[in-house]
Amino acid sequence: MDKKEAVMNEGNDFAAFYRENLDLIYHYIYRIIPNRQLAEDLTQETFYTALVKQDELWGHPNPKLWLMRIARYKMMEFRKSMRYRKTEPLDPEGIEAAELDAGYGITELNVIAGNMLGEKEWKLIKKYYLFGATISELAEAEGISENNMRVRLSRWTKQLRNKIDG
Repeated sequence: MDKKEAVMNEGNDFAAFYRENLDLIYHYIYRIIPNRQLAEDLTQETFYTALVKQDELWGHPNPKLWLMRIARYKMMEFRKSMRYRKTEPLDPEGIEAAELDAGYGITELNVIAGNMLGEKEWKLIKKYYLFGATISELAEAEGISENNMRVRLSRWTKQLRNKIDG
């Protein structure tokens, strides 16, 4: 068997491996990152890495486990890159409009949480968790350090959980 035939056979083995494990990897990623497009992209990146590093894949005692580890690494890499990605600037008017359209349950939560924590603290929590404001944007608006804002959000969230559960 010449080199070309060996590469073609290896490619066929990879194609079969791909078909056998595609659903497994996609569902593994989708359980952790419940966004179809992102799960598909990360699945594709996982299999691309496996294709490029076939020697490591086939040299591993458990190729499926190796593939799962690559998928986990790709998800961690994605989350790390998203931590520092700048999003669009926060539009305060857009937040107020979104709050007005909210249903009764949201309105009730606004009243209860606003009374438990204070209106200012509750608005900061909503901006961060519901509307996607970054820690740096909130810290800049409040005139405090990012670390201080992170600690405050953590404390307020814990306080709210304790009051709701308690």
